[in-house]
Amino acid sequence: MVDGSGNITGAVSPTFNINTVGTGDAGGYIDTLEAAVVSVGSQSFVVQGPHGRQFTINVNGATEWENGESLSALTTSSIVEVSGMLDKADATLDADNVAILSQNGFYAGGQVTYVQPSSGPATSFDLYVRGLLPTTTGITLGQIAQVNLTGNEKFFIYWWHNPLTEFLFNSSQLLPVSTYRWRTGHRRGQRTGSDGESRVLRHWGFNGTVVANSVSSANGTFQMQINGFAGLLVPQTVTVYTGGPTKYRDGFGSLSDVTAGENVRVVGLLLKDPTSGKTVLLAHYVDELQ
Repeated sequence: MVDGSGNITGAVSPTFNINTVGTGDAGGYIDTLEAAVVSVGSQSFVVQGPHGRQFTINVNGATEWENGESLSALTTSSIVEVSGMLDKADATLDADNVAILSQNGFYAGGQVTYVQPSSGPATSFDLYVRGLLPTTTGITLGQIAQVNLTGNEKFFIYWWHNPLTEFLFNSSQLLPVSTYRWRTGHRRGQRTGSDGESRVLRHWGFNGTVVANSVSSANGTFQMQINGFAGLLVPQTVTVYTGGPTKYRDGFGSLSDVTAGENVRVVGLLLKDPTSGKTVLLAHYVDELQ
């Protein structure tokens, strides 16, 4: 509850559901880990996380690198984002995807709350900062930072290694509440764009309610009304697209288990359909909320 001035007058009692995840469990997969590189070896590198703990990251020929990078590009000034599985033998992380967020600049990650202008190529957006490295950049966690665009930035979707990334995500496709990584700095002595900046779209979880009569097994889609803070920024109904890579969890086994009025959590990419302009969500995970 809030008063007429917007001050919170009611009590807030957050609840957290916690369970143990073993190295052999499906939940042992690490979606994203942002960290600073400490040292680089022949088939591995060591990073230090935001709380000071160090982790060894193993790479091999199957590891995918964003933007055509490789292990040889890493230095002790690099900031990286890593995805992979905990190794059962030694609790290291076996990486299946690595992105270099910065070489000697900085990165800020979070949710977009406002895009200017709302249609056409954006000239700026406001970013609610939820992740930051290093912390001495003048930006603080929890701050709304205005990011100005010059038109020379590079845009890509994390985990997508094809030209479609530029068609689906660019300065004209920015959406409030989508989750971005904003990075700047020199890379290999060259700037990415005239100002050395890139925008990276990544997965985020959205809680919502399944719209009645919207589940289509033939099309692999359903519609949801996003709830909570994200729902304030995206009040319109969102079409969720599922496919072969989509994983169903916490009570769901397939799209046929999703029913009208059910509370769900969808982790995926929130995009603007380049043809219709409508908001769509490409699902990586679909979870049943109890």
